[in-house]
Amino acid sequence: MDTNADQTAKKKAELAQMFSKACGCFGDPIEEARASNFIDHFASITPPQYSTSLSFMKMDPGGEGGAESVKPGNIVLNISRLVTAVASGVLTAVGVVEIPWTAVFGALVVWNTLYSAARVKISERDASVMWTLWLRRDEELTVPDAGLLKAVNAERKKHGQRPLRSTELRDALNKLKRIRSIERSSKDDSRWWLREWVRVTYK
Repeated sequence: MDTNADQTAKKKAELAQMFSKACGCFGDPIEEARASNFIDHFASITPPQYSTSLSFMKMDPGGEGGAESVKPGNIVLNISRLVTAVASGVLTAVGVVEIPWTAVFGALVVWNTLYSAARVKISERDASVMWTLWLRRDEELTVPDAGLLKAVNAERKKHGQRPLRSTELRDALNKLKRIRSIERSSKDDSRWWLREWVRVTYK
């Protein structure tokens, strides 16, 4: 049986490969060794726990034996940590690309696959909107609708990308809502609340 370290490494490699392939939409895929560094800032992995029970089991006639039980492993996806690391330049040394929301794009693909399971095709513009939302968040992790289009397009212009139309912004926000990375604030319907992290299980 693999050790906990082996299981964690395998799952991390799986996530890094998924992240690298997703980022390939912007050109050449990020090398998996570099993608692994992004995963370090986005996902915390706890391996499954195995235990053996020596209690009596009903098996073949006269059979008595042990049963192996498995406590699922956990993956905590934290998009706040990733955005903070990219925005602060922490990931520059490990190959952050020129468009900073490329990392957010890869993270959203992983998030959508593992957590939401929604049939939503994430695009570059969705990632740029998510990037801007996180940059503009307040202490309660909310962002107002007012001024959002202007802020998104300011970020896009800074990195040489065309501006979004209001319909494109609305479409992006709806997709981010569908994958449950954002939702309307319960305190103020004119603001978006950002889901900082989620936990998913695996065996």
